[in-house]
Amino acid sequence: MEQIIKQNMFSRTLFNESKLGAYYTDPVHAAKIGRLFRLQGECCVLEPSFGNAEALKAFLSQCERADEVGSVHTFGVELNRETFEQYKQEIEFPVCADFIGGIRASNRSFTLCFANPPYGVGGDDGSTRLERLFVERIFQLMKTKGYLVLVVSLTTMNLDEFAKSLLARFKPVAFYRFDDEEFAKYKQVVFIGQKRASIGLYRKEYEEWMSTNPGAPLVDIPYIPKDPATRMEVPVSLESEIELFTTKEFDEAILLHNTSALVPVLKKALQTNEYQSVGLGKPIVPLKKDLLYLSAIAGGGQGLPEMKTAAIYTCKEGRQSQFRSKLRRLMMMEIFILF
Repeated sequence: MEQIIKQNMFSRTLFNESKLGAYYTDPVHAAKIGRLFRLQGECCVLEPSFGNAEALKAFLSQCERADEVGSVHTFGVELNRETFEQYKQEIEFPVCADFIGGIRASNRSFTLCFANPPYGVGGDDGSTRLERLFVERIFQLMKTKGYLVLVVSLTTMNLDEFAKSLLARFKPVAFYRFDDEEFAKYKQVVFIGQKRASIGLYRKEYEEWMSTNPGAPLVDIPYIPKDPATRMEVPVSLESEIELFTTKEFDEAILLHNTSALVPVLKKALQTNEYQSVGLGKPIVPLKKDLLYLSAIAGGGQGLPEMKTAAIYTCKEGRQSQFRSKLRRLMMMEIFILF
């Protein structure tokens, strides 16, 4: 029996690592959570690991809106490159990077965050819960009194290290469990909290909340309400105020996803045209092997051979260092253009 249990845990570990710790939130439950909120106006929504984006779309589809359609802007991060390429069109401002240490974003910018962080451990010591690292990074990016919707396992919620970090940053507003069938898969619960003005937590407050919520008997933890009597009011956050939301390293995919005034400049610097001969003609006498080699290196034309389009982004010889220095200056000045 012990061997069977170990084999089962090993298989789950491999499965977890193959998905980078991702367990996508059930869209039905995400929609239920969305009914708990009302957006007061323009709203910038953060999703730190958007996956296939189905949960985020379901969530936002059920949020009541005081403003007309188009006032919601989604900012998403996804670590898995394959997943990012497949679903990036679902996010208005997508970034492929490590959310914890791979993005550069304006602090205190978002008033709503829907997060189902990957399960596992990481950090500099390799032993800190990823969920905690995500929460601490989210705290930096959100406005005071902005809402965090956090989907995690009940087991994680009962870890002192994680819970203390979470509650010190976000004041608890609501706590629910998933329906029985879905809960049986990963024991998922949803924590809803508002960002505190500063990090801090009274021990008595922590102990009382833990004992009556994640620490309570399972039958006492309520399900997500289908028809809430009232909705939580999400403060306004303006897309125009977010000056920075990109990767720490240059990512061509961000440029290709959006339109920007910077794109024509980069195209001109990076574009290599179709190969064209300069018409040198034949030499008077046959060239020796060493001269043929030098001629091949020097080239008798410009561009890439067998190119059918001039839109391939390849640095021209002699301009690569020049482009890199220009790009480095742009990044050092922290110039951010919304593509």
